[in-house]
Amino acid sequence: AGAVPSAVDLDRVGGEGYARAVLGMALVRGLSGRVEEVLRWMGPLDHPDAHPGVRRELPGWRLAVLVDAGAWSRVADELSQVTGSEEVPVDWYRMVATRALETRGDALADQAARTAVGELARRGELAIIAAVIERHGIGRLGDGGFLVRYVQAASDFTRVAEAHGRRVGADGVAREQWRDVAARLDAALAAPDAAAESARGVAADAERLLGWAFWYAGEAEEAWPRFAAAAERLPPT
Repeated sequence: AGAVPSAVDLDRVGGEGYARAVLGMALVRGLSGRVEEVLRWMGPLDHPDAHPGVRRELPGWRLAVLVDAGAWSRVADELSQVTGSEEVPVDWYRMVATRALETRGDALADQAARTAVGELARRGELAIIAAVIERHGIGRLGDGGFLVRYVQAASDFTRVAEAHGRRVGADGVAREQWRDVAARLDAALAAPDAAAESARGVAADAERLLGWAFWYAGEAEEAWPRFAAAAERLPPT
């Protein structure tokens, strides 16, 4: 009989070499599509005494295994546990978004894509999101919803800032462009799903950018309430 997860020595998983060997054994099982066995092998690496570096990587590896298996309901469960945390590198979220959007006709895959893109947006990874949208389109992300509207408006914010600089009280063309950015951000925040608990972090960033757009347009009286709204939207720490 081959090695089994119960044979993992919990007294040794604190060592990086041993912990990575166990992780390797788990991932080998994944090559044959044995998801449950992979997850059982990963279990000891979630022990409090496991090597901290390997333990931090586990959410990402679990996501990769579940995505490869097309287990989208379980991907959603895993995302719900790690979204908002900095433990999962942005590349894992890019992987989830890309693979989910490559899966056709699966509502759970679409939801996973939206969640992953939302987390990328929360982290300010607009270039990654733009690449995903360019490749797969925006329809399955919900083109009338908050997230896609925010991404488009935030991209416009960056474009105007690069073209005109971040100067307070811009005039002429720059002022009109900042006002247009403000209108786009305001429209994004007016989307019904902007009030969802899962959108709080991104909505706070949208309010912050809206405040700066007004500020650069020379409309300080409109900017300050938006900065205050951004603080109110921030998720509790």
